[in-house]
Amino acid sequence: MRQLFIAAALACSFQLSAQDEPGADLDAYFPQQITAKELKLACAASALTSTGRERRRYCSGFVSGVEEGLRVLQQQVGVAGLPGLCVPPQTSSRAFRDAYTSYAGRKGVDLGRPAALVVLEALGVAFPCPGTTPAPTASGQ
Repeated sequence: MRQLFIAAALACSFQLSAQDEPGADLDAYFPQQITAKELKLACAASALTSTGRERRRYCSGFVSGVEEGLRVLQQQVGVAGLPGLCVPPQTSSRAFRDAYTSYAGRKGVDLGRPAALVVLEALGVAFPCPGTTPAPTASGQ
């Protein structure tokens, strides 16, 4: 019983000390599963504050990660049915973020869906392969 009490006390102390660390509260802003609306808000955060810059970097990393994951699936695994992307070499994460922000701002885009799905749609519109038309989206765009 004493060991359980000590373990619980240690866990609480680690939690309290983690909250004192700079940036520890960012976990509340960057959950593991987010909606397209939440990602859009992160992408549009102010670059004038440190929290805003963190949110923008999170957005850029999220969108870049979706693009890289899709590219790996297409090249290495050969998963069929995924949108074809033809991204020019040296495309920056900022360009990915801007493509998502532009797409997410369109009228009729369902921002209640998972962010990764809307990112796939946005990248398909922004970076289609020559001779192909982007697949219709679930939101009718």
